[in-house]
Amino acid sequence: MSQGELVFNPFSSRLSAKSLLILCMLLYALLEFYTISYSLNTYAFLGATALCLVFVLAFPRQSILDEVNTPSVLYLTSLAAYAAISYFWAINKPETHYYTTLLLRNALIFIMFSALFRDQAIRHKIHYLFTLVLIAYLLTALWEITTKQHLPVSKLYGKDSFVPTGPFYGENLLAAFILPLLPYLIFLPKVLPGKLTRVFSQLLSLACLLIVTLQGARIALLAVAAMLVWLAVWHASWKSRLLSILLVALLGSALFFFAGPFMRLGIAIARREIVSLSSEQVSSRLSSMQIRRQLITESLEILESSHFFGVGAGNFERHMDTDRLYRTAGIINPHNYFLELMGNFGLVFLLFFLFLYGRWLYWLYLAYRQSTNVQTKYYYLMHLVSLLMFIPAASMPSSIKWNHHIWIMFALYDRIANPVNWRKELA
Repeated sequence: MSQGELVFNPFSSRLSAKSLLILCMLLYALLEFYTISYSLNTYAFLGATALCLVFVLAFPRQSILDEVNTPSVLYLTSLAAYAAISYFWAINKPETHYYTTLLLRNALIFIMFSALFRDQAIRHKIHYLFTLVLIAYLLTALWEITTKQHLPVSKLYGKDSFVPTGPFYGENLLAAFILPLLPYLIFLPKVLPGKLTRVFSQLLSLACLLIVTLQGARIALLAVAAMLVWLAVWHASWKSRLLSILLVALLGSALFFFAGPFMRLGIAIARREIVSLSSEQVSSRLSSMQIRRQLITESLEILESSHFFGVGAGNFERHMDTDRLYRTAGIINPHNYFLELMGNFGLVFLLFFLFLYGRWLYWLYLAYRQSTNVQTKYYYLMHLVSLLMFIPAASMPSSIKWNHHIWIMFALYDRIANPVNWRKELA
């Protein structure tokens, strides 16, 4: 028995300590993906951090940094340090302090799960956990639609509304975070072949489309529709296409028969959203698309006025809460992670993140192209499409800074995409 194991007295072996740590981290991940209580998540984060710290002290040869995660950890720690420094020029200093703590939490979450995903077996099975999380979102949404009740974390809690928000504050957040998880459900039949898997995947994918339609989340609606059409045209056999048509017909008939009012309402919402896309240009009031375009203009002006250094962590909204809000119909949130990053922290950190993001995309594409095994090829394509879905997902909520689970997914992308890992697996 090594010295490190003797220090870690509660466990009889290194394997048992590692197994317990993995179990605790996966349970914590579930809490971040499916929030029951924000305070519970905070306590779970502190507990997971303490457990990881004990593990590192007990097994000192377990390094935190390696050649794979160093650039991403450097980005996150530098961003948190810059956020702390921006306290000296920020106008809203309490918000800067709060935002800095959120960034430190993101950095620690990324580091912990980056270490967890070093395990190849976990990397190759974690998409099943993501699929289960998405199913939990769908079941919660179905419960909300049929009962008009909501979870305590929802802004609609206690209100009589059929619009689902899931384990999130608002409906836009649910629609947004369905997007990066949906590819794991869509590609499930490719990595786990079988007729039942194919039917299961297609039915639940259609359910996702129906939910984002009921929410009126047009960006998510367009993204989901485009993903399904792309899959049907380029990655589905004629049998799968025929099965999809039959399932749509059966599902539509069943919904009209058992839930006619909801179905008609969903069709009406979808028609309204599609028509509004072409009519927004002539609307007398600011449309959502016009507001988003104006937010880009205002963000660029804020960036320029800060000499491209950013206005300070969490201070974007403070600088928007002037006469600018009249040009954005009262909206002061960036509604876009990239704009939020640029406005708060400047051009350098935006480019740093785009470098990491673009590198993940490129490496995942290379892994997909160089894979010869069909299941392995779709395994990498699944993660590539999920990463691409972050773009529309990041453009929907007012801010994703409170949703820490995205950094769990980034830690996974960082591990899977890096050629250090996939070249060994493809060799």
